Parts: sequence; C-alpha cells; structure tokens
Amino acid sequence: MTMKCSCKALVALAGGIAMISSAAVASPSTSNEAPAVSTGVSKASSTKVVNQTSNSASAKFAVGANRGVNDTCESAGSVDCGGSAEADLTTAAPGIDSPFSCAIGTGQTNTLWYSFTVTAGNNAATVQTCNSTGGSDSTLNIFSGSCGSLVEIGCNDDGGCGAGFLSSATATGLVEGETYYVQVGAWDAASVGTYTLEVDCFFQEVGDDTCENAETIECGGSVEADLTTASPGIDSPFSCAIGTGQTNTLWYSFVATDNAATIQTCNSAVGTDSTVNVFSGACGALVEIGCSDDACGSSGFNSSTTVSGLTVGDTYYIQIGAWSAATVSTYTLEVDCFFIEPCDTCVDGSTPEGEPILVDGDEDTTVAATATRMSSVPSASARPSAVPPASTSTAPVPPSATPTGTSSRSPRPPRSSGS
Repeated sequence: MTMKCSCKALVALAGGIAMISSAAVASPSTSNEAPAVSTGVSKASSTKVVNQTSNSASAKFAVGANRGVNDTCESAGSVDCGGSAEADLTTAAPGIDSPFSCAIGTGQTNTLWYSFTVTAGNNAATVQTCNSTGGSDSTLNIFSGSCGSLVEIGCNDDGGCGAGFLSSATATGLVEGETYYVQVGAWDAASVGTYTLEVDCFFQEVGDDTCENAETIECGGSVEADLTTASPGIDSPFSCAIGTGQTNTLWYSFVATDNAATIQTCNSAVGTDSTVNVFSGACGALVEIGCSDDACGSSGFNSSTTVSGLTVGDTYYIQIGAWSAATVSTYTLEVDCFFIEPCDTCVDGSTPEGEPILVDGDEDTTVAATATRMSSVPSASARPSAVPPASTSTAPVPPSATPTGTSSRSPRPPRSSGS
C-alpha cells in the first residue's frame, strides 16, 4: 500500500516566520500518516509528491473582497438534487474553513461551499467529484446544521470514485426539505483546479421499512415505531382504512406464543392517529388477518386489533402507518399474546376461521371466519370462567368486518386530508 508523508522545516526570516515545504516521495517504509477515516483507502493508485501548506481551520486568511462567491458557508452556491456545479477552486482563498475528518495529510486548501435541499421522498444523498475533468485530487465533506454551527455527516478524500484521488461521500438519515452544506477543496496547492461537483438525492430503506427487514417484537413487548424514518406511501393496503392517505409504514413481526394476540398503539405518547394491519404467511405472499384504523375508544384515533386462530411458533407480520402525512410520528406498538377458548363456547355470533363450532349438536371444524351460530349455541351463562376477561381479550374482529370503534365512535373531528 503506497502512502505519503510530509516533512516541514521552519526557517526564520526577518520580519516574520515562513513555512517551507520539502517535497518527499511517499513509500511504505517512510510513511507516518494516519489512514483515511471514511473509506480506509490510502493514496494508492500513484505516488503523490507533497507540496502542502497548513490546513488548520484558521488558514483561510483572505477576507472581504478576496472571499468570493461560494468561498464561505454563508455564500454557498445552491446545487439541485440531480444537478452539478463546476467548482473553480482557483477563485478560492488558500486554506480551509472546516477540518476534513477523513483527510489524508494536512495540506487541503482552496475550499468552496455549496448547499443542497433534500427533495420529497428522499432521505440520503451522494456528493461526488468523480466525473471531474479539470481537477485530479479533491477532498469534500457534508454538513447538517447552519453556518456557524455545522455538524459533519459525511467525508471523503480518496476511494469513493474507485481508482484515482477524486471524492465521493454519502450521507444518510437526511430530512426532506432541509438544507445541507458541502465543502470541497483541493488535496494540496498543486491540485487546485476546477472540479465537477454532483449531488444525487435518493431514498435509502431503513431497517424495518420492508416486510423482509421487519423488526421482531416479543409477545408482551413493545417498540417505538418512528414513522419519520419510513418512506412515504404504504406497502400493502389496509382493508379497514378510513380514507386513502395512509403513509410512512414500518414493518414488525412476532412469533405466536398462544392462539390469539392483540396488537395496538393505544398507549402511544406522541403519535395520535395510526393504522395497523396484521398478516399471516410469508413476505411476498401475505394474507391480512386483522386490521384497525381507530379502535382505542377515548384514546382517539390510534389502533387496536385482535387476531385469533394463531399457530404457536408461527411468525406473523404487522404493518403500521400514519393515517395521513400530518400524523407521521412515533407510535408505541404493543403485542400481547394470550389463549382464547375454542369457539364451541363462543356466544358472540362469530367464529374465527378454522375453530370448531357446534351446529345442531355436531362439530364442524371448517367454518369460514364470518360463520354464525345456530340456535343450539350455548347461552351466555355457559361460558367457562377460563375465558379471558373482556377488558383484556375482546372477541376477535374478523378481517372483513368493520374494526372495533369505527362504526360506533363519535364523528371524527376535522383533520387534514390524507389523500
């Protein structure tokens, strides 16, 4: 691996002190520089001859008229996502404004500043100089925040563009509509030239933004579902949805420890209006078995659905989303597994799919989810005491039925359209 080093000598001069750089050809046996932070790729495709000046944050000595357009964060030029700019570093003052955490060596200089605003539906961006024809050795970093209080969130010296010494850095976790800043500079004074700076915004899937990457919740557990990290839109329709604006869905899974489960967001401290559905099957071939838009009673517009007929040990999937873009927030998603008596003791007029019922004294174990009982159904007094109390395990809601709380609740106060 070829690396480089720089030796500097101080020579006292009348009236001041000057920095003199002595050239040194890098070799593995003499290198004393630290490896690149962002990529771990050293200057390896060819040998660099060092001819550098100090890159301390105070090294930008030109002020006033000498600091041209783009030469400060405050005068940053705007680049659209999907666009580019020709960064002519010969117009910039020597030195840098903010340190490059990934810098190889200490001679970066002549930095210019640009900004970009993340476009709708995106949460990441790649900024690069890979296609430059007028410059051969750049360093760049990306910042969040505002001028004067910037936070570096991406940096690259070499390695991002493959062979050569050009730069490419990617920042993730960005917020659409927010502005981010880019500082691009030459690796040393000999590399000052014109660089093509390109910005590409895109959406990057977060860990639980797809069924395949669903996060596991244990029965009896909960998770904070931060829908602000999810992409807009939904992956699978909500059969119970009120309106058509559900968005920013995340996915979770649980392994059944009993034959029924309640999935709810009723205890959310932040989010106020969710939609939830539950699936059996595998990703790509899911079957909705439960759905809820509003079902938490006085808790407002959050969701609760109970599913039964589960198989112990099987995995089930949950999709949770906001009712509209205005309600994208963090929701507390809880999963409670419990045992429910076989439905030959039910008295509520409905039977979950696959559970046994008595029809005129004979057992039929293959009824559909919406099957109803005949006159021979036992009376309410015949319900065994082992049935869970109504406060913790209400009767299952068939997927095709109107979710609990949607038909009898008071009218929904006006809220912004989810379409």
